[in-house]
Amino acid sequence: MPYRATLLDIAFDVAQRIPLVTKFPGIYEVLSYDAELELRDTNGRTAIYRKRQHVRFVQDNIIAYQDTAWGDGEIFAEYHCSPGVEVDRYREGHRYHILISLRETKNQNDQAVLNVEWLIRGGFTKSVEEFQVDIDHRTRHLNFTVVFPAERVVKQVSLIEHNANRTTKLAADHREQLPDGRYRYVWVSKRPRLYETYIMRWEWSTAIEEQEAESFVALIQQRLMKLNRLRELYGEGTSIPALKPYAQGFDFTR
Repeated sequence: MPYRATLLDIAFDVAQRIPLVTKFPGIYEVLSYDAELELRDTNGRTAIYRKRQHVRFVQDNIIAYQDTAWGDGEIFAEYHCSPGVEVDRYREGHRYHILISLRETKNQNDQAVLNVEWLIRGGFTKSVEEFQVDIDHRTRHLNFTVVFPAERVVKQVSLIEHNANRTTKLAADHREQLPDGRYRYVWVSKRPRLYETYIMRWEWSTAIEEQEAESFVALIQQRLMKLNRLRELYGEGTSIPALKPYAQGFDFTR
């Protein structure tokens, strides 16, 4: 509902200005958050999720932080982080939590850039798919991106703000074509709401539709090849009287 979303926006802006409330939970605030899902093939069987957070620590003596992962398929086909190393991983409900040791101590007002990358296999194979970003720290700026392969048609992309119950269809001003023909859809929020879930949902052509299109193209090509063979056979006319009407009827003698 648009009124509910507007009220949530106003309430969040007011809360930001109250000193007691601005002390949000967590060990750091996020100055900028870049989240990118790259779909590597037309079947959605291989994808890479990259997360880059420029953070400012709000507590002293921080030696580790927690990452969270979820989704369909094999979401931990590969997992990389920098700085730091993964020291523990456990499941809670449908989510996995990953404990990352920084290998150094961070104190209040220290800054760092936290990079995480997952390789996901078999995670986006349906005709309608989605991926989400959760805002669980105070965040000043969010870039949320999904990159699609050039060979598969994307019918529609929407950005859903779950708690605000608001859906925005991403038009051309959110879309960019890359030099290799792929398309990138981007959602930017300068002040994403704390505890909001931002969902990028897309509908793309199914494998059946693509197979039907390829079969149709192949059929047309075969018929054109047969037509060209007939043109070569009858192109200069024929000396057989019984075949002349057919050659003229196919317009091969002109």
